Amino acid sequence: MARSEDQAVAVLAQLQLIVLSSKQMQAYAEAEEWDRLISEDVRRLQLQAVLQSCAWPDDSWQARERERATDLLQQILACNAAIELHAGAWRDELRSILAEARISTRVSSAYASNSGA
Repeated sequence: MARSEDQAVAVLAQLQLIVLSSKQMQAYAEAEEWDRLISEDVRRLQLQAVLQSCAWPDDSWQARERERATDLLQQILACNAAIELHAGAWRDELRSILAEARISTRVSSAYASNSGA
């Protein structure tokens, strides 16, 4: 196997690992298992760091390798969109809870300072 083919194989293998991690993250998001989602996100970031260290062949890629890379990247993007859908709702809920907590703290502080007067 030529060097550029080795590089393509390495990149495609790493993309496949990222797809698997992305699908796991999507499953965690759908199940609202946020701690596991965050842990898997850390793992996926590590996989992405390895991918960034790979030499991406350019014109040396064969058509089937380019098509495979395109397919894998589309799968990752689809998972990211699904995760964002679920995580976005979770993030909004957390913002609402935090806003309520701040209001409650302000009200408590206001009553505490007024009761001492």
